Amino acid sequence: MKLTEKTVLAGVSDALRDLVMPNVADGYTREAVRLAQQLVQQLARGIDDAAERRVEENRAIRVLLTQGAENCTAPELAARLAQGAASADPGLKLSVLDAETARLRAQLVELQEWLETQDSVETQALSARIWRELRLFEQARAPRD
Repeated sequence: MKLTEKTVLAGVSDALRDLVMPNVADGYTREAVRLAQQLVQQLARGIDDAAERRVEENRAIRVLLTQGAENCTAPELAARLAQGAASADPGLKLSVLDAETARLRAQLVELQEWLETQDSVETQALSARIWRELRLFEQARAPRD
């Protein structure tokens, strides 16, 4: 068997469920072990596509920033949005991708704040697209079976 993060976490999850839980008498401790086992199991399921999910999220945010820069009438904000839209992921380590996502999301918040002061059909449509994408991001990151 090849040891990968996913197989190691699956092994830890199985050991907690099959070896540790049956030998824990205290109900509170047993529940803590069960919760730990479930968290490890969820982590194992999500680790395989973690980088891909973050890269896709960053790509989608950059599309929104591009649309924001095209619609924004505040020159300084439009320039920052265009710069964020033109950026690229600096690496594929999860910590690096997470930092980039945080940076892009901060720009998305700036865009959303500006959009809330506008009342055109285009800006309202962009605001709705942003909220739709944010829901999709959270759905993609949600634990799955």
